[in-house]
Amino acid sequence: MKNRRVYGKLLLVLMASLAAMVSGCHEMDVETRLEADGSATRNIELRTEAAPEDTVITLDEYRALMGVTRERGWTHTVSRKTRKESGEQVDYHTFKRSHKTTKTGDLPGMSGDIFFMGSVTNPVFDHVRFSNTIEIATGATIAGNTIAYRESFYWPGLVEALLDYRLEQFRPGLENAYPGLGPDEIEVWYAYFRGTFMAAVDDRIFEMKSSERYDRFAGSIDRVTAEAMTRIRTRTPGADDAFVTAMVRSIFVEWDEFEHTAEEMGLMGVVLGVGLKLTLRVDVPGRIVETNADRIEAYTDPDAGRQKLVWDIDPGMAMWRPLVVYVKTEIPGR
Repeated sequence: MKNRRVYGKLLLVLMASLAAMVSGCHEMDVETRLEADGSATRNIELRTEAAPEDTVITLDEYRALMGVTRERGWTHTVSRKTRKESGEQVDYHTFKRSHKTTKTGDLPGMSGDIFFMGSVTNPVFDHVRFSNTIEIATGATIAGNTIAYRESFYWPGLVEALLDYRLEQFRPGLENAYPGLGPDEIEVWYAYFRGTFMAAVDDRIFEMKSSERYDRFAGSIDRVTAEAMTRIRTRTPGADDAFVTAMVRSIFVEWDEFEHTAEEMGLMGVVLGVGLKLTLRVDVPGRIVETNADRIEAYTDPDAGRQKLVWDIDPGMAMWRPLVVYVKTEIPGR
């Protein structure tokens, strides 16, 4: 997407733990060609390298995490090559999948063809999955017909899973600092905490620098802290709020402290997904009316007015909110 940014260091350092698996290459190219009649062709290619002796994750685990299994229609080829810089022998894996539709209404059926599992070993995190949804709409103008293409990328449940893990890390400290605070009261406060925190996520807290987060969400931080202290002081009048204050600020402001959390949780699909270079290309006919593409790569057929639009997708950004790409094109005289 335009103006790509990396928000803090969350999860990016985790790629070091998988460097042996994806040190040379870990990228996916997605190309969709729309025709004037509403039919489409879509080709996806995922490439990665691994030295034969690497055992950080197995090839079968990689396939399952990245959703590139034979059962889902992916082919797989592997070749051996030598890295020029090191002379190291590596296996170069290529996974491919192709779709073709004959009418406009079939295009949304391609939804879900990009699919990363958060984990394939812990069913608790089965809901943590990166995926995509494709939408298509047609219309008419005085000049001709229009085709609007929209694709959304999202990672539901990931922030919630990370937050719950972090809250549980604080539980022993809460119980030690405030022995009068019972498990049921902690659960009630945690529910309030989650709701307030996810509202801040919706308000794009993680698209701010940490110094800006406190200024923008000081009121939310104060309310969460006050809610806890009201419960605590009912049982322990005069209790110090130092631990709760530090805890709340740590989660709201110092989000970079989550950087090792996904690896600790065994969410290796998250680690792989965040480190993926994902490029989306859509080849469209006619005159572009509206788009949020990063760039136009080429006129694939100048006589027909065909243009190829390109988006650089950062899967890590889909943790906070869905990423949406779109293009609307007008095909004259039809």
